[in-house]
Amino acid sequence: MRFITSKQSYDYVDNLQNFANSYNKTFHRTIGMAPDKVNISKETNLWWKMYWPKRLQPKTEKARKPFRFKIGDKVRITYIRNPFTREYDEKWSGEIFKISQRILRGGLPVYRLIDFQDEEISGTFYQSEVQKVDVREDDMWKVEKILKTKGRGPNKQYYVKWLHWPKKFNSWIKARDLSDI
Repeated sequence: MRFITSKQSYDYVDNLQNFANSYNKTFHRTIGMAPDKVNISKETNLWWKMYWPKRLQPKTEKARKPFRFKIGDKVRITYIRNPFTREYDEKWSGEIFKISQRILRGGLPVYRLIDFQDEEISGTFYQSEVQKVDVREDDMWKVEKILKTKGRGPNKQYYVKWLHWPKKFNSWIKARDLSDI
C-alpha cells in the first residue's frame, strides 16, 4: 500500500519479487526469526513452538450470573430505543407481563414472558430489558377511553380501553367501579 501511495500508481507487478524478499527478511514474532532463516534442521522445533500450547492450564468455568427474577414475577419490558429517542420519553411498557421461563444463554440469564391471558410473547429478554413491578389486587388501573355504554342506573356498564394495554384486554366494567383520579 505504501508503494502504491508513494508512486501514485497501481502498477506494482514489476516489484512483486522485491515485496516477497522484503517480507521474508522481516522478523516474525510467531517463529522468533525471519522466514528466510528457517531451514530443515529448525523446522520441527518451530512447529512445536507454534502449535504446542505454552502452558496447559485447566479451563476455569465462568461464574454464572444469578437470576434476578423468579418465574411468576410481574415485569415491564423496555421500549425499542434509538439514538434520537428523547430521554424524557417513556422507557418501559405500560403493559405488564409474567415471567414464564428462565434460561441461561452463554452464561447470561434471559427470560421468556407471557401476558395476562397466558399467551407467550415472542423472543427472549435480558435482565437489563426487564423491570420488576409490584402489582396488588386492589391497585387501580387507568382507563384510556370509554368505548361503549350499556344498561342504566345501578346496572350501568362501560366497555373501556385500558391505558397502555392492547385492545385484546378491553373489557366491560361496572360504572360504580370507575372513579376519577
